[in-house]
Amino acid sequence: LGVRPETISATLRHFGKALDDNPGRANLLELGGARILLDFAHNPHGMSALVEVARTLPANRRLVLVGQAGDRSDEAIRALARAAWELQPDHVVVKDMEGYLRGRAPGEVPTLLADEFSRLGLPEESLSSPGTEISGVRRALEWARPGDLLVLAVHEDRRAVLELLDQLTAVKWRAGDPLPAEALSTRR
Repeated sequence: LGVRPETISATLRHFGKALDDNPGRANLLELGGARILLDFAHNPHGMSALVEVARTLPANRRLVLVGQAGDRSDEAIRALARAAWELQPDHVVVKDMEGYLRGRAPGEVPTLLADEFSRLGLPEESLSSPGTEISGVRRALEWARPGDLLVLAVHEDRRAVLELLDQLTAVKWRAGDPLPAEALSTRR
């Protein structure tokens, strides 16, 4: 292609350090002493790949935020939960995807996910279902402590999630501290 090896090498050394290099694909960042792994992970195969990456990251505790579009079969939704369960998370947040209900009633998909996690052995107190994606991210951040890993499958509100994380970075929020009022007022 006529690209010099030095150019390829330089690009490979810095590619992936910015969230926009490969948006929504295994974006890893640190915030307030916790690590956050953002990914679309919108099907069982994608979630399995994300779990494989997450397993390589040291963590005191692990949380997974997961949701699914409503046009998937009940079995496909349960398969997504099983793929996420492979991480053996300490806490799971199931979310509704308001823009992707696709014929399902609000809360129906999170109920299927929660049921599958329960069937797999997740204790009831280790499951949250706060509603929307941004509410789920807030719940994950409220749960976080320094040294934790938050695996966030973010689909429909990626921009709002990134804005929230930027706000928390700007105010030097620390995992374990309450979320500041401005973080609670972020869209949705």
